[in-house]
Amino acid sequence: SEPVPNLGTIWHPISEDPPTGVDLVWLDANGYSDTGMYYGSGDIESVCTIQWPEARWWARLPEDSYGD
Repeated sequence: SEPVPNLGTIWHPISEDPPTGVDLVWLDANGYSDTGMYYGSGDIESVCTIQWPEARWWARLPEDSYGD
């Protein structure tokens, strides 16, 4: 995992399974990205700009802090 400068985001290789039920952003080898909730075993809820098997890296989206 590598931190992204100035963002503090940690990107994980797709071989590391994300926690089930969290919101993620993922990138493919060409730099295209998508977001959605990860349900485990490669199942995602998203508009699917890219499909999970095409992904190379993922990061957990920050928790929504609006409305506090």
